[in-house]
Amino acid sequence: MHRFCANEEDYHQQVIRNMGGLPDILKSRDGVMAFVWGHEVDLHDAGRGGGNGSADLLTADEYGMVWLIEAKFDKTYEKGDFVWGSQLRRYKEAIAKMEWQDVLLYVNKFLRWREKTKPAFDIPSSTETFTGVLEIWQTHIGNALITPDELNSRIAAHLKYGTYGIMILTDIDDDSYEEYGRNFVHEGPLAYVIGIPSSAGIDYLVRWYRHGADCTRIMSNAQAAAVSLKAAPRPLCVPDTLAAGLNEGSLKLWSEILQPGLLSLGGEFRNPSNMGFEVLFRVGDKRLPLLLIGWPERDDKNVPREQKKFGSASMRVDVHVKRLYEASGRDTQLINNWMQKFYARGWRGRPSNGMRERWGVNPVSAEELNSKIQGIMRYLPQINLSCHTGRPGDADSLHGLLADLTEVLQDLRV
Repeated sequence: MHRFCANEEDYHQQVIRNMGGLPDILKSRDGVMAFVWGHEVDLHDAGRGGGNGSADLLTADEYGMVWLIEAKFDKTYEKGDFVWGSQLRRYKEAIAKMEWQDVLLYVNKFLRWREKTKPAFDIPSSTETFTGVLEIWQTHIGNALITPDELNSRIAAHLKYGTYGIMILTDIDDDSYEEYGRNFVHEGPLAYVIGIPSSAGIDYLVRWYRHGADCTRIMSNAQAAAVSLKAAPRPLCVPDTLAAGLNEGSLKLWSEILQPGLLSLGGEFRNPSNMGFEVLFRVGDKRLPLLLIGWPERDDKNVPREQKKFGSASMRVDVHVKRLYEASGRDTQLINNWMQKFYARGWRGRPSNGMRERWGVNPVSAEELNSKIQGIMRYLPQINLSCHTGRPGDADSLHGLLADLTEVLQDLRV
């Protein structure tokens, strides 16, 4: 391990604090300053095994040139073929799909000093916009070559049009990072830079560099709104906002099958949250919440990212098995019979403790049902096909669910 950095996290911090030594070839013009404005930035569906990936550092200089830096510290098994051919390719594809607002939401925590790794200058917690951060940085370096609004627009434009730079930064010399970088397809500049920690900061050496396309016209016309660093509040998920958030196929399933079917069974839509609401049914003098309906969970890797955006979401329909079990008077045999029927319609238990494979297949014990499990079954007709999107079979599954609920309510009312 290097004596000036204990680990990669320390390496990131040292780079953040020592951007002043960055070679001029990596900047818009000689002599300008640069700073890190993003650390461990979530990138949609860019993870190695699914879910979000994480870009190590995002930088900008005084004229708005942006670099995405992938740092590799100490000896690593990740060579150029993987880093360029898989990791950075996924990052590039993710950035191409992300809105400027998305990116800023994922740098919010870093810029507000809420991570262990900190920015290179103080940013008051009252700073509400990214242009405000840029103004503070310009004050910090004592220079403002362009206005914060224009700087904000240029940074956003580089990401939008793919003219930002992509750099591998390591404290070791590895020919594979140059070898595979030469074949990487990208409009912006590319670089392999060796950055050696020292007592003075970071000693940078540009090992390989490739110029990007001329982006003068794009930058001269760049305009981006001053975006708040605060996440816009998502509306509560009630039937109307659920419908507004659904894609065409899911909306048809909701409006033509599920909503009218649940209302005909006496279902009441109650207890909304940011992600969904419960469906309650009257049994005797009680109202039992037997279903959970809403948008997909934010961390559901099986749901494509484009279906997580408001206005094009799929529909999540969960059966609240544990509430059914409690409503049945803890009748284990009865609940196992119902679970078998739900399983046949495409519902599965949660992944934890093998519930996905066992629930609806093998009898579940009273001990397990009485434990502190969440106790839901989620629509999952095939692996990687969770939630209702309007695919073939989705409509039949909902008709079947409504038929099963009719039988369930008859059993409970008896």
